[in-house]
Amino acid sequence: MVNLLGVVQGFLLAVIFMFAKRGDKRSNRLLGLFLLTGVLTTGEIFASYTGLIAWFPQIINCTEFIDYLMGPLVYWYTLSLVRPGFSWKHQWLHLIPASVFLVLRMPYFLQSPEFKLKDVQWVYHRIAHNPAAAQPILWFPEYHFGGIWIDLTAHPLILVYLFCSLYLIYRFTKTHRQSFWNPSSKSLWRIIQIILFIGTIQTAVFLISIFSTDDLGDIYIAAVASAGYYFVSFWTIRDSQHPEPGTLVPEAEKRKYEKSSLGNEQIPGLVQRLTSYMDAEKPYLDGSLTLPELAENLRLSTHHLSQLLNEQLGKNFADFVNEYRVAELKRKLQDPALNHLKIEEVAFACGFNSKSVFNAAFRKATGQTPSAYRRSYVS
Repeated sequence: MVNLLGVVQGFLLAVIFMFAKRGDKRSNRLLGLFLLTGVLTTGEIFASYTGLIAWFPQIINCTEFIDYLMGPLVYWYTLSLVRPGFSWKHQWLHLIPASVFLVLRMPYFLQSPEFKLKDVQWVYHRIAHNPAAAQPILWFPEYHFGGIWIDLTAHPLILVYLFCSLYLIYRFTKTHRQSFWNPSSKSLWRIIQIILFIGTIQTAVFLISIFSTDDLGDIYIAAVASAGYYFVSFWTIRDSQHPEPGTLVPEAEKRKYEKSSLGNEQIPGLVQRLTSYMDAEKPYLDGSLTLPELAENLRLSTHHLSQLLNEQLGKNFADFVNEYRVAELKRKLQDPALNHLKIEEVAFACGFNSKSVFNAAFRKATGQTPSAYRRSYVS
């Protein structure tokens, strides 16, 4: 039951990311594909233990090669975040391990359904049987590339890719003069946490695979993976932005601040506190910053902060925050030391999480595109 719930939750989460309209589509799709690879593997384990695999024996062990795709997907996902617009040229090299495995494992895939079902009965259920005859296709069964060979290659390879992903983030934080363990962006810190979490799971999976008898540890691997889907769901929901109470009501239909307890004598000091906090702490560098989060940091109610922005500054929350992000982006585009970085990379480091949003905000504030602005200083 735990594994079934994990498969359902993981599949829904993968679909949400692959079809999400907010944020960078390529990053979302890569994360969705990574989650889907885990779901397919967990689903086959569930089907093998429950006997459902008997309805479609042709796919038995067909998800094994997916283990060699998990690492590249995490790496590409991280790459898409710290280097937006990266080229896919030469990225196909990361698919070589999966391709080599498919070639070596192909004779097993071509075996009869009867042979594969007997294999599942013994490995997963310890049901004694007279083995079905194996067809001598190419090097099978004399040489059987599976079992311990997968455990000794796939899982360590994933850990290597996770380390490379963390190194990409480390280089990113170093370039932008941030602390790796305390970056200014909470979204970046969340990604680090997720990668470390995946690494912990993969380490557990590797140990279970090595020390379990045949595939008897798969039930625990699937349980750990299922728990992982719920942890990622929890992080995603917690970090998501939700409409604030009352923001769905048109302004023409209400007198929004008529009964506000915010006195006129308080307003100048609060505006000063707001601008000082934005200048000193730079919360706008966090692409997931929300109005309630900023209000909490200022020890204000969401309603009072909204009133300050609308009545005193004449801006909504998004425009207010994006003005600071544009100012930060302008400073960085003028810095010769950052000329080697793509504009998208610099913009994401300034808190923007969408190429179209930062282009529109920059053009609105400066009257020119970011690329034209940079060229005016480079030249």
